[in-house]
Amino acid sequence: MKNKGRGVLSVLLFLASTLALAGSYAPSEIVAEVKNLARKMDLAPDKTAELVQKVETALQSTELKEEIQNKPVNAVMVYSSAEGGLVVKIMKGQGLVSFKDGRKNAPIYLKSVSAGAMIGGGAQWAAGLILGLKNEGELGGDYKGVKKSAAAVDATTSGGIFLMGAKDHKIFLVTTVRGFSADAGKTKLTITRGW
Repeated sequence: MKNKGRGVLSVLLFLASTLALAGSYAPSEIVAEVKNLARKMDLAPDKTAELVQKVETALQSTELKEEIQNKPVNAVMVYSSAEGGLVVKIMKGQGLVSFKDGRKNAPIYLKSVSAGAMIGGGAQWAAGLILGLKNEGELGGDYKGVKKSAAAVDATTSGGIFLMGAKDHKIFLVTTVRGFSADAGKTKLTITRGW
């Protein structure tokens, strides 16, 4: 009898984890969650305002609207990082992720290696919209994409990039960079869950 109870409990826990992400964020909820995560991370008000403005702009783009129709946004993340390099740029950072019908403010760790025409170093802040995630356990691992962005000293710029991993979901990143950095190469972002 004890084993039957464990089996039922295991099935219920499995179903809960796979069904947890049935919901999706509406555009206004995405913006609110970016603000919430940025506040939880103690991002400076000016960086938070920049990220929010860039997310709002991205949500108006035809390309992102079409993607969201096919794969809804069911998780939102915000992170900050330091980056540097000459020909190969390395970024390390940490952030928080919230799932629509699951964990809130969960820690994540990020590492990125970009190859291409890069110089300099600086700091980066980003908001990520995770599209088509089936369950929380799918988030993590390596994601690849092509990035085109540049920033000059004391200037900020943003670039949107779709990253794809081995699983059937995408991450759309909106970034703000401070420092002296140019990047026109391929990006590999590794996400590690902190739970």
